[in-house]
Amino acid sequence: FGFYCFEADDVVIIGNRYDDNIVYGVDPHDRSHRLIIAGNTIHNTRKKHGLIVSREVNDSWIFDNVIGDNKLSGLVLDRSSVRNVVADNTVYDNGSDGITVYESPDNLIWGNRSIGNDKHGIRVRNSVGVKLYNNRVIANRFAGIYGHVKDLHGTDRNLQLDPFEQQVSMVVVGGQLVHNGSGPVSIDKPLQHRTAT
Repeated sequence: FGFYCFEADDVVIIGNRYDDNIVYGVDPHDRSHRLIIAGNTIHNTRKKHGLIVSREVNDSWIFDNVIGDNKLSGLVLDRSSVRNVVADNTVYDNGSDGITVYESPDNLIWGNRSIGNDKHGIRVRNSVGVKLYNNRVIANRFAGIYGHVKDLHGTDRNLQLDPFEQQVSMVVVGGQLVHNGSGPVSIDKPLQHRTAT
């Protein structure tokens, strides 16, 4: 990793360049709080995401970063990471989504640019209360903004350590959603099963 921390509070990561890291460029992890991650360039992470905060990384500010050409997503909020502000980042040409929110409710995604990513511009999975304000989401391969639920039973996830609920809700305000391959916004929920009588 270019940067990793665990149970760390009040860490400031500003103005660095992370190129050609193997797994992640920047990876604050379990129960780290009140971080500032700003003004960094994260490029060409070879196996996974450029920047990921995972497992209760809360109350943090992620802004003004440039994140591109990573193997998977550019920027990820993961596993119960809440009350974070993700603002004014540029994420481009990543191999998966530009910005990904997995099982992490109550986050603000504001004024970012997500351009030319190989899947969705912004993806929100199993997360409620996600606010998407004034983002510019342009020329991504699939949806500009994609919200969905997924059943994670039967995966390698430890569901006691990393619980989830199959719910998704978003507020989308302003911004531009332009030339995305499968449309501007897509919500995918499982079909309700009915019993024939």
